[in-house]
Amino acid sequence: EGAMPLTLGVKWQGKTHRVELADDASAGDLQESIEQACGVKRSRQEVKCGFPPKPMDLGQAAGTKLKELGFRDRDSVMLQEAPPPAPEAGALPPGCPPPPQRTSPPLAPDAVGDIERLVIPADNSCLFNAILTSLQLVDKLAPLNLREVVKATILADPSRLGAEIQAESGKDPLAYAEWIAKPDSWGGFIDLHIMSEYLGVQISAVCIRTLRVESFPNEATGDARIFLLYDGIHYDCIVTTKTPKAGVFSTKDDLTLSKAVAVALELQEQKQFTDTANFTLQCQHCFKLLTGEADAQKHAKETGHFNFQEAPKS
Repeated sequence: EGAMPLTLGVKWQGKTHRVELADDASAGDLQESIEQACGVKRSRQEVKCGFPPKPMDLGQAAGTKLKELGFRDRDSVMLQEAPPPAPEAGALPPGCPPPPQRTSPPLAPDAVGDIERLVIPADNSCLFNAILTSLQLVDKLAPLNLREVVKATILADPSRLGAEIQAESGKDPLAYAEWIAKPDSWGGFIDLHIMSEYLGVQISAVCIRTLRVESFPNEATGDARIFLLYDGIHYDCIVTTKTPKAGVFSTKDDLTLSKAVAVALELQEQKQFTDTANFTLQCQHCFKLLTGEADAQKHAKETGHFNFQEAPKS
């Protein structure tokens, strides 16, 4: 009697995919068939087999025949996709220049003194310029370099931040990667996340409207932290009032974190923020009144005007 092929049902995302294998197929052959049928890479396949379903490491048993592992014709295999491994510290995606070394160590908490907002020009790259200014890297990197780093990081593993990119921008990762590389695209939390990894620094963004602090990464992994101020559409940075101005602080320095929130509170009391959903903006070049972020971006594109402020309440 000739060898009978082995047909298995792979359950994946609510569907059953039939895979046909030779009678003497190995666990490695099954992994390959799963990758072809379901599009899940071998390294990310997590399978459960048998009844009740138990996890089985096909990778470890790659050379073993399925029959020896107890597989029978018409058996079911449940497939899940493991999350991708986090990038190793210091591992750069292809196309990324190595980050320049920071010239100065973080300020000791008792050396900080008073801090203030340093206004960054509103040229569509304020987020990237605020980061470079804080780290004193303006003469070593340009915003366009940082945009390319964001693009290369996303393209190296589009699924890693896919959900966050979709939620924040409404774009799929590949479209976002192309879009952010253009000099007139406004950066946001995705870029802060990637920049913090790339530059090896915790970036804490303080929202003037809500006084919320969003830190990237949430738990600091290194010793250095910079502060950005966000007013709803624009990023500035925080530096010491004494010269030379310094913008790199210690991640253990909670006093300076409190001072940064105090700077934001002062700006909030002066109404120096933009409620992007329901606000009227006035263009400071031609004084036209505009409603909401989308309107302001459209006006900027059509006229080249970029200096907007919230219109005075009548």
